[in-house]
Amino acid sequence: SMSGSPVVSGSGTTLTFTSTAGFDGTAPTPGPLIRFYFRASQGETVNGADDNLNGISDEGELVRSDLSTGAEIVISSAVDMNGSGFVMNGTGVTITLASFGSLDRRYGSFGVSRNLTVYPRN
Repeated sequence: SMSGSPVVSGSGTTLTFTSTAGFDGTAPTPGPLIRFYFRASQGETVNGADDNLNGISDEGELVRSDLSTGAEIVISSAVDMNGSGFVMNGTGVTITLASFGSLDRRYGSFGVSRNLTVYPRN
């Protein structure tokens, strides 16, 4: 992304930045706006309940969207909406992705989480 362009919004659920389209000989040229965001899965609401009755509450997905074309790609599903998000960290963005699944309704679910900080460069 273009340095200085990342913006985190939606209480940490959305990251938007200007992509780099190329180089004009003296500086990078801006490309389209790209958005990554977390959204609740079909039939699910982030409310602490298992709304879609699959044994897991508050699951969602991570989506990449090109705002110039409207094209969207689901990058990951089975995302724990309460444990995932974006946070500005100086000149970087810390991304936390938590995922979980149901072992068996009798035993609950398991979860994993990973975070990393990325730094935009032209």
